[in-house]
Amino acid sequence: MGTGQGPEPTEQAGVGEPDPFQRMWTPHRLAYVSGPDRGNDCPFCAVPELPDADGLVLARGKLVYAVLT
Repeated sequence: MGTGQGPEPTEQAGVGEPDPFQRMWTPHRLAYVSGPDRGNDCPFCAVPELPDADGLVLARGKLVYAVLT
């Protein structure tokens, strides 16, 4: 039953409780975090050490950062 407030919650594999957000699955990016050949070039490891403009950092918090991909 809808609330008229937006999309209905939908079930999506691997994302927990159904909610109205649609997530884009990009399996090619999984190599960044789990591939055996990633070497020392993990962008998520390097970005925090770069200046914001070089790392495409949009915002930083105490424990998190948001980047353009």
